[in-house]
This record gives sequence, structure tokens and C-alpha cells, in this order.
Amino acid sequence: MRYYEKINNIFPEFEMLNKYTLDRNMTATSRTIFSNGFNFTPKQELISLKYDAITFNLYASITMYNMMNQTNIEELKLIFQQSSNNFLQVSSDLCYQLLRIIELNDNKAIILLTDMKKRMNFEKELNLKTYTPQKCTENYYSLLQNFYKNINKFLRTENNYIKHSGNVSVGENPKVTEVFKFDIQDLLKLLSSQNENADGSYLLNNAKEVIEAPIYNERDNSLDKIIKRLPVAINELLTILDKIMINEISDSYKEVLRLTKVLHEIPPTDELEELFKDLPKP
Repeated sequence: MRYYEKINNIFPEFEMLNKYTLDRNMTATSRTIFSNGFNFTPKQELISLKYDAITFNLYASITMYNMMNQTNIEELKLIFQQSSNNFLQVSSDLCYQLLRIIELNDNKAIILLTDMKKRMNFEKELNLKTYTPQKCTENYYSLLQNFYKNINKFLRTENNYIKHSGNVSVGENPKVTEVFKFDIQDLLKLLSSQNENADGSYLLNNAKEVIEAPIYNERDNSLDKIIKRLPVAINELLTILDKIMINEISDSYKEVLRLTKVLHEIPPTDELEELFKDLPKP
């Protein structure tokens, strides 16, 4: 199982990356050791798998953000910033995938769990522009849509531009520069001259006039805005993920989670103790 060590204090919701992580050996074992009526269902396993995918990408986003803050090289900052943003956008899309899993019936869930190809095709079917949530996921869908409109829209627009339309510049992008206008004959004299004093200063000293010429650069990058908004977006998405998971995991999931924490000697937090309070005592 994955267990993520906290990187810094910029992300107060960091522990959400570990909160619902299950040991895969325990999920397999639970199918045989749990009594009837306390079964770990295929849909719960799919929820766990999608949770792992979301948290991995959010951890990658946090890692890239941290690396961005550790370098003073503008080009590396741009690379790490774009990587962090890209992993965040993947995480956001995966949350919608999670909603579709929650909407599954048991028969469909077992098919997708046991047939990887069908599961991949199911995931590829998602189109965020046409997706309509079912009643059981409407509230979660509203949370994700508000997250997009209020926090993530700017970040996703920046990410899509760089990903699909080209690169961007770092630092300042001057729009014009001063150039010296001179006669072509003067240039030819300079190039053909053997005089050691006939260097570039000859042109500057004999320029006819100084004019402004436009500079055409790549698109400016809103690096400062992105740096400020990324941790806000990551923390908010972790909060939304917590709200989804705490409502959708079954008692069987909670039991496997408790066994996972015991197996790996991970002290449960107060939040997990609250989660476990209605389970039979081990």
C-alpha cells in the first residue's frame, strides 16, 4: 500500500491522501473472512482503486509544487508549475470518474472489477461536457462544479493552453526594442573592412536614426497567479474527496481500513476513531 509522508505545511488537508487507503492484501482477504452480510463488495473495491488513483495524482501535484518552490531557475519553475497543475487536473477528472463508480449497480461493478479492458473502456466513456449525474451523486457533482467555477477554471485554462497550444515564456516579455537604422552600404563597408577598429561600434556611431521595433514572443505565463492558486485548489479538492468518501464507504470498507491500520501499525487519527466507533470491537 502507498503511504505518503507529509512534505510541508502548505497543505493542511494532506492527511486525506492516506485516510482511506486500503492494503490490497486485506481487500482480497476480506472476501473470505467476513461473514455474510458484511461482505466487501466489488463497488467498494472500485471506490478504493479510484481513491488511490486520485490521491496519487494529488500527491504528485503537491510534490511538483514543492520542487517548484525549491528552485530559483525560472525555466524549472515553469516546468514544475505546469507539472503540478497537470496532475491537479487529472485528479479533478478522476473525481468525476469516482461519481460514475458510485452510480454503478452491483452487477456492473463486478464486471468492471474483474475485466480490466471493460473497466478501461468505461473510464474512457466519460465526457465531462455531456455527463449528467444521477440523484445519488448530484450533491457531489455540485461540489465539483463549484470547485471548477470558483477555483479551478483559471488553472485548467492555463493548463490546456500549454498542453494543446504551445509553450509560454518565463519572466518579462518586452514588446518593443530600440534598434539602429543605418545605410546598407555602411554595413557592407564594415563586413569587408580589414580595419581592426571597424567593429559594431562603427554602426552605432554612424546610425542614421534610432527607432523602435516590435518583439514577438511566446505567450506570457501567469506564474505568480498560478503559484498562489494551486495550493488552494489542491486543498479544496482534498476536502471534496473527503466528503465523498466518508459518505460512500461501507462498514466493510471501514473494517478493512481498520485492519489495514493495525497491520501497518499506523496509529488511527481522531477522525478515523470517529469513523470506526460504530464497528464491532476487534
